[in-house]
Amino acid sequence: MYWYIPISVVLERLSDHHLRILDALLASESGLSFNRLVDSLRGRVSRSVISREVRRLVEEGLIRTERDARHRQRILYRLDGRIRELAVRILGNVGRAGRAGMGVEEAVERISGLIRRYGEVSRGLRDGLIAAYLRHRVLEEVREILLAWGPLPPSNG
Repeated sequence: MYWYIPISVVLERLSDHHLRILDALLASESGLSFNRLVDSLRGRVSRSVISREVRRLVEEGLIRTERDARHRQRILYRLDGRIRELAVRILGNVGRAGRAGMGVEEAVERISGLIRRYGEVSRGLRDGLIAAYLRHRVLEEVREILLAWGPLPPSNG
């Protein structure tokens, strides 16, 4: 069954700060301590905002906490396993180096594949926050593919 959640409701609950935090955690399979998370977002999100928004993301179930096995007092933050699994299903493992040499046909194929896989995965999602985050990742990947070609030529007009 497909549940419709108005995008305005989802966007009110998932801010740019949330997206940046989730992106940082997606990039780290082993999780991040609070200080490492702050370091990875330095200059983009303040420490106090990260602290407040991490608590909110934990409450929403998008990230989880666990004790660091090596340092018992340290808490690690990890992206929820389901979100990571869905992101990998949609995005695959293409990094910046993989995008740099793409031709037009390959880029079009990659973008259409992203959209197709996102559509397949999102149909079964009941959680609007997870769907919104995955949509954000697809849009960022499309943006990165387009930016890999460099700046647009000047227009004639």
